[in-house]
Amino acid sequence: MRHLADLPIRPLQPLRDHLTQEIYCVFEGDPIKYKLYRDASVMALQDLQKKGRGLARANPVVAMVVGAGRGPLVTQFIDAAVSLGMFFKVYALDKNPIAISAMTLKLQSQWKPHATSIHVVQCDMRVFRPKEKADLLISELLGSFGCNELSPECLDGAQHYLKPDGISIPASYSNFVQPVMAINLYEDLLTYAPPQRKQIDELVLVDLRAFVEVAPYQEAFGFHHPNFAEHSNVRDCKLTFEADNDYRLTGFAGYFNLVLYGDISMNILPDKQTVGLTSWFPAFFGLSRPVDVKKGDRIVFQIGRRVSEENRRVWYVWALLEPEVLPLQNAQPTHWISM
Repeated sequence: MRHLADLPIRPLQPLRDHLTQEIYCVFEGDPIKYKLYRDASVMALQDLQKKGRGLARANPVVAMVVGAGRGPLVTQFIDAAVSLGMFFKVYALDKNPIAISAMTLKLQSQWKPHATSIHVVQCDMRVFRPKEKADLLISELLGSFGCNELSPECLDGAQHYLKPDGISIPASYSNFVQPVMAINLYEDLLTYAPPQRKQIDELVLVDLRAFVEVAPYQEAFGFHHPNFAEHSNVRDCKLTFEADNDYRLTGFAGYFNLVLYGDISMNILPDKQTVGLTSWFPAFFGLSRPVDVKKGDRIVFQIGRRVSEENRRVWYVWALLEPEVLPLQNAQPTHWISM
């Protein structure tokens, strides 16, 4: 996607907006991602087999695919269960009418041999109240910074229909930040955004090409599922980097590492990105102004994730603390993700 190189893109708001057919096509055009999900489903189903699940028609393994879209993860789960000769029942949940229509058509075509075992449900996953509990909760809700499309809030809301020993795919994810010099991107953020929008205070997505790494990336914070202990999804961290040369620091790139199940994972880390993965660009947190750093300078960066249940929104705040102190950005907030 070289035509998108270094262009800032606003993140999706999947809980506020319905995704379009075009966006679904982009997501589904990533065979590596779905192969890894199938591998993770096979591994999880094998562990459930050892507990006696799915070995008889009267005791099928029950899966809930939440945020199912047009059904690619449903297909991967079915293929995995069939390959192991397991009896199964799968619920495919989505709130988007486009997604529901697409999956309903698949019940009459691709999924027809298993149609009696598949239940398509139009519903917000957080309010679904099934009559049975699930062995598996499967989702692909991650954004470029891991938690920026509200996977933690969605899966916390859905875990009430997961059995106490149930499995979440994904099992965990962490996000990472890295100081970078990206002059062209920074100038675009200032030049093309309407002044009242203050886009420099907004997390954006970008296919980073014209940039320089100021220092190696570091882990910021992570999430584990299921979260039966109901740990807060508010996060704060302070990271210290060391500049490996003289640069003009313009912001911090954001990445993620995702553990699907067991040892099956995927990531968009710059030096070890999963080969062939195409679904995500890095995230970017711009600074309120560029800061010149010298080789060996300490770079201290503070980043936090805020949650307001009352206003039903999640947002990020960030600030540079060294070598200069810059104001905390997006503190009001100006930009947020709707719950």
